[in-house]
Amino acid sequence: MPKVVDHKLRYRELGKVAAFAMAELGPDKLTFAELAKRAKCSVGAVTYYVKSKDEILLMAGNYITLDAFERAAAIKTRYSGLKALRQILLGNLPCNAMQAQMADIMFRLWSKAHENMEIRNALHQGYQWAHHLIEQMIEEAQAAGELPYHLDPLKTARKTIAHMDGLTVLIRVSKKEPSAKEQRDYVDDWIEVLAGDPLKTPSRPKSSTRRAKA
Repeated sequence: MPKVVDHKLRYRELGKVAAFAMAELGPDKLTFAELAKRAKCSVGAVTYYVKSKDEILLMAGNYITLDAFERAAAIKTRYSGLKALRQILLGNLPCNAMQAQMADIMFRLWSKAHENMEIRNALHQGYQWAHHLIEQMIEEAQAAGELPYHLDPLKTARKTIAHMDGLTVLIRVSKKEPSAKEQRDYVDDWIEVLAGDPLKTPSRPKSSTRRAKA
């Protein structure tokens, strides 16, 4: 009897291997042969799911997005409102070399979105999910009296994601990684902006001399 393969699960498993391999080697150095070796399968098994380097990059990005979704779901079982928002934002900071490399993979996806419709659509869907998730937490925080009611939940969610993306861009462009404490302060400053004076602007994290691996 032929073996039944769960292709969605296999795609995700390959995406995980690809993401960690890219984090170690860099996206440009990950070959089909190296991915097959790390996944303990044949090159033919890899090419069943992906046919180009862009598709490997997209597969890794899909894994990172799904992993973020599952971590967010776990956080929401323990926290709500601003506490949940803070934990989710902290969990997606590039505070160490591995997380910085994962952020780099997503940055490369952004850079290819203008020329690859599949990547553009995947990123759009990911952002829609993130906007909806944070919008829910904004509404929870408003119901709990943690945030003022005049804030528009969807617009606030979009601003929050743009703010966090700005930190990733800052690190990627400057090649300097703020310390973990500075990154946490970056999140806390933004939470204070939402909960406090709407005219206050968050402080920009100081760049340390420690370089993030690109």
